[in-house]
Amino acid sequence: MARGGGKSSASTASARQGGRGGGSANEDTRREAPLQAILFADSFTETFRPITLELPKVLLPLANVPMLEYSLEFLA
Repeated sequence: MARGGGKSSASTASARQGGRGGGSANEDTRREAPLQAILFADSFTETFRPITLELPKVLLPLANVPMLEYSLEFLA
């Protein structure tokens, strides 16, 4: 008979690793809530005219990158 009160080696190994098959159950089932955001893309003001006649303000480039991309990158 095996030492340790008759326990199999698999059950003693899982007991050493946290008691529940090698990992914490909370780590597997816990998930973060997804980030939700609303981006206001244009205010329809006339402050940047005539530049904004062809493009909305959020698509105007800032350092060759549309301003909207900075907001999306911040949220990612």
